[in-house]
Amino acid sequence: MNGSVHKQVRTLFHQVDAIGTSRHHAKELAKASGGSDWHSTGKLMGIHSYQTSEKYLKTWREFGNYVRSEFRLKDMQRVSSLHVGSFLEAKMASGVRYSTFTTCASALQKLEVALNRTGVKFGNYAEGHCHFAATIAEARSEARGILERNVHTRAYESPQSLINGVTHPTFNLAASMQLESGARVGEISRIHHGQLDSANRTVEVKGKGGKVRHLQLSDSTFVRLEQAMEQRGGVFGFSTSPYRSALKEGAQRSSQPYSGSHGLRWNFAQNRMAQLTGQGMQHEQALVAVSKEMGHERGSITEHYLQGPGS
Repeated sequence: MNGSVHKQVRTLFHQVDAIGTSRHHAKELAKASGGSDWHSTGKLMGIHSYQTSEKYLKTWREFGNYVRSEFRLKDMQRVSSLHVGSFLEAKMASGVRYSTFTTCASALQKLEVALNRTGVKFGNYAEGHCHFAATIAEARSEARGILERNVHTRAYESPQSLINGVTHPTFNLAASMQLESGARVGEISRIHHGQLDSANRTVEVKGKGGKVRHLQLSDSTFVRLEQAMEQRGGVFGFSTSPYRSALKEGAQRSSQPYSGSHGLRWNFAQNRMAQLTGQGMQHEQALVAVSKEMGHERGSITEHYLQGPGS
């Protein structure tokens, strides 16, 4: 799809524009066509409200501009769940209200519908090619724990105390990896032996938008990871939901508010910036370095992570 973000968004919107038609009738038709729950019914329906359309179009344009600047991606039909996840992560980091976040998430869920319909119409891909539901659901879960509180920073006051309170060895190791490397939880939830570089103590991961980077770990944490993988046939993995529950328990044991797994990325950003500037690096240079290590294209996103007592 060619053209400006505004033009592409308008083209996509035509596929879900149902303004002026009966929402109730559309809902009944969707149910008759196989919509068994709210999610599946919603996929079969369009946008019936002017107010909703304005909110969704605003988010679509913001998302389109984001993937252009962050990933150099001009064709919105090429976006994937990785791009959606990155955008929602940036929203989370900016500290928007949870209600605003959920509106953005809903808008991107409807964008999935528009992209699939447009792809079928122009023969670019089959129905169902775009699938953002799992990524959006995970982001909602993360955001619910950190955006409902009106706090200045999502960083933990004492991240090591939190980690010490995580008793499950796998989850304790995962938390240590996030704190030391700034990894996203999805990047370390499944690691194969081929991703390890024993000489440099790094783990190669593919992050948002397919970006490859190398997570730097301490010697002790890297050895723990190697040992864990040896016990599991060369694979380290865990489910994200029980991991977050373990972090929540660790936060309670260490008497500090729970900020999700993402809070450890905040701590990494603040610790790394302090380390680099303490070594004499200028702020802007350090910001570029930390942004690259965190998988951000723009320093303005990383700047959000530097807010709070650790900055």
